[in-house]
Amino acid sequence: AEYGELKKTKNKELDSKCTEVQLLKFGQPINIEALERMSVNKTAEEMKERLHVEENEHIRELEALDVAIRKLRKTLTNATSDNTVTLKQMAEVYQDQYTLEENSMITQNAILAETSRMKKHGVLDERDLKEVMSEKQKRNELLRLEISKLRDKSGSIHKK
Repeated sequence: AEYGELKKTKNKELDSKCTEVQLLKFGQPINIEALERMSVNKTAEEMKERLHVEENEHIRELEALDVAIRKLRKTLTNATSDNTVTLKQMAEVYQDQYTLEENSMITQNAILAETSRMKKHGVLDERDLKEVMSEKQKRNELLRLEISKLRDKSGSIHKK
């Protein structure tokens, strides 16, 4: 028990020496435990501030990316709409081309049938035959020109 009392006395002496040194050096007694807590809090506060700054930077980056995504979506929508219109126009042109080619074949067949009928009845002579062939060639050339224009039109639609 004397050893414990001796130790307590020694501790009190050291505490009073420590307090004296603190008073001489700092002008007041210093609570070392409070200082340690403050330094830990200071580091934690610095880390929180750094984290807050980084979060703000990331938020700004995300907002910029959202704006870019909205612009790209709008561009995609416009391109899809334009392509749809172009495809519809091309379908109409090809339908017109098909109809013209079909009419050309019907006309050619009708001219051939008429020529054959006239030959059978002896109505056609060489001059009439040349005239019929000339008309047929003119009509075919007009149809070819129309088909060519349609092809050019479809090509220009396709290039848009």
